[in-house]
Amino acid sequence: RDKQDRAPPLPRAPTSRHRPHRGRGRAATAGMERIGKVFMKKTRKGKVRRVLREHYLRDDLPAAPDGGWADGPCVVIDTNVALHQIDFLDTTSQSGALKNVIVLQTVLDEVKHRSIPVFNRLSTLVRASGRRFHAFANEHHADTHVSKEKDESPNDRNDRAIRVATAWYGRSMEDGRGVSLITNDRDCKAKAVKDGLRCQTVHEFVKANMPDSQDLLAAEANGEDAEGMSSEYHSIKGEKFRYPEHMTPEQLDKGVRLGELIRGTLHVDRNSNLEAFV
Repeated sequence: RDKQDRAPPLPRAPTSRHRPHRGRGRAATAGMERIGKVFMKKTRKGKVRRVLREHYLRDDLPAAPDGGWADGPCVVIDTNVALHQIDFLDTTSQSGALKNVIVLQTVLDEVKHRSIPVFNRLSTLVRASGRRFHAFANEHHADTHVSKEKDESPNDRNDRAIRVATAWYGRSMEDGRGVSLITNDRDCKAKAVKDGLRCQTVHEFVKANMPDSQDLLAAEANGEDAEGMSSEYHSIKGEKFRYPEHMTPEQLDKGVRLGELIRGTLHVDRNSNLEAFV
């Protein structure tokens, strides 16, 4: 045929390769949304490079386990509970006393950043069949992803993401099943209650629903913050609190000679800041 008689080519579906972002913005495809952020980065050699970071959001991610939920309400645990109550979570899940636990991606990421051993145990609970622990990718769901606000700390942003995901679960349960946020962070709990969410500390939840398992819980602090610090800790912060002075070199040498002190190199575990040896 003559070139003028040929049919025009079909339009090509836009993809991430053929539709680049210009600056910061969103792009959508069927069932998927893409958030792009472009910034400039200086390399060690002094060159300036343009870096594009993309975050994909979907609206069809599974919100329930393959076998469905067991009888009873669902609970969303926050990072504080996962870090400090992992023994309780492991033991009660094996016995079947604890079920319908939602572990958000936000929590998994925070736990992995703070303690690899706890992260591995929590991941095992999620992967184990029959334990009713369900991992939900809230960071990649279009209805639960939240962006960091101006002057908002990473910890506050993560706490807000957990509350947003809990509220979304409460609206999404078709059978009227209750959803509660379990947190020992007093500030997060206060904000959750203000938002109209069901929220309890882990000790309140266990006392009301699993009284026979109270002895498995780690000791309850008198009101913890997002970092797990008790109110007693905050009461001694400030000008009145002073660490004891360091020992002088003479005192150290004398202690080593007398066998009262040991001289060596401190090796901190690269996966956990709570484990070290000399």
